[in-house]
Amino acid sequence: MSGTDGQHGIVFETAIERLESVSRACGAEVFIKRDDQSNPRYGGNKPRKLAPILDRATRDGRDTLLTAGTVGSHHALATAVHGRARGFEVHAVLAPQPRTRHAETVIRATLSQGAIVHPCPTMAGVVPYLAALWAGLTLEGRRVRVIPVGGSDVTGASGYFDAMLEVRAQIERGAMGGQWPDSIVCAHGSGGTHAGLLAAQKALTLPTRVLGVMVALPWTAPRLRTAMLAREVLWAKARGRAGAGATVRARDVELVMDQLGDGYGARTEAGDRATELFAADGIVLDPTYTAKTAAAVIELARSGRAKRVLFWHTLSSAPYGPLTSEVWAKLPASIDGLLKG
Repeated sequence: MSGTDGQHGIVFETAIERLESVSRACGAEVFIKRDDQSNPRYGGNKPRKLAPILDRATRDGRDTLLTAGTVGSHHALATAVHGRARGFEVHAVLAPQPRTRHAETVIRATLSQGAIVHPCPTMAGVVPYLAALWAGLTLEGRRVRVIPVGGSDVTGASGYFDAMLEVRAQIERGAMGGQWPDSIVCAHGSGGTHAGLLAAQKALTLPTRVLGVMVALPWTAPRLRTAMLAREVLWAKARGRAGAGATVRARDVELVMDQLGDGYGARTEAGDRATELFAADGIVLDPTYTAKTAAAVIELARSGRAKRVLFWHTLSSAPYGPLTSEVWAKLPASIDGLLKG
């Protein structure tokens, strides 16, 4: 990995590789963008969104980060790892999700990295809890930067506009044989990764599609919300430059809706099969995000609708051991109770 300028060491350039076993099994060329290696301490897609967020929080004189997610949130863990390293106090309001070994590992690491966790019994209660906590911290004199779920605001999503520029440069240097894939496929949870990539695709008129695979129950009008965020990113990044006249409409947001299964965090048979196939190329997936996305990649490649596909890997491949303390081997009852099933 080589460092990228202006990211305070949080994000490193990640390789594009051909997945040989997956390609043979699908009868198409399947490549992977190795954002699992975006940071050696804790990578995945979260550091790309956190880098500009932390930069701005530092410039604005903030000392506290407040965010939210589910109990196994990769974003909450990444915020704890990278936010604490930059000197911020980190608070996270966390809601329930299905119990898996992976979710248990993530919450233990989040606690071990010094996040102050506030259990919330329902996802519907997260926003009011977040608002009340912000008010309380502010009254205490803390200078709080609220980070939305997944880091998916215009600042965070802009990190994935930059990521598409990275891909363009890599293709110009010969990655994927110097050719763009027919489709780029990423997980779509809070939508920031998808919005940033789509904004860049539109601004630069790149010859590829960007597909998001829904891994959570859709919020109201997910296409509209993603298009609105992508437009904000496009305007922020392309203002006064080439692509400034471009826009993103709801119909431009392509979503794969048939891999969700029983909902967020619930594993699927197609995801389990994808996990097994991708393991043949040494790629580790998780049941919540990347297995479902990989299943969509396999279905797309085998269908013949795309001959060249780029799977954007968003799960950190950094080991959890160095992030986890034995102090949290047994979770507090209030947090363990958020893991359902």
